[in-house]
Amino acid sequence: MLVTSINLYEVHRVLSRKLTVELRDMCLEVMRRASVIELNEERAIAASELSLKHGLAMADAAMYAMALEYKAVLWTQDADYQGLAGVKYFPKA
Repeated sequence: MLVTSINLYEVHRVLSRKLTVELRDMCLEVMRRASVIELNEERAIAASELSLKHGLAMADAAMYAMALEYKAVLWTQDADYQGLAGVKYFPKA
């Protein structure tokens, strides 16, 4: 399993509004057990190209670029990724 530093940001932001600090931090610790991938210069450029090509927001394009780099499947409930190669999209219930 791969986790991007952007995933950590987004999960921290959402869980900070919904959970206690202790529960939020436990969730983040589970995520940190995976390989955490940082956004670097090369990945930022690749993300920019994907953003232009697919109309993705910066964070979405960066996560997608990193998934493609690692030939990983990106699992998401974010409709912005729907129909993209290498993405398993599941609508929110």
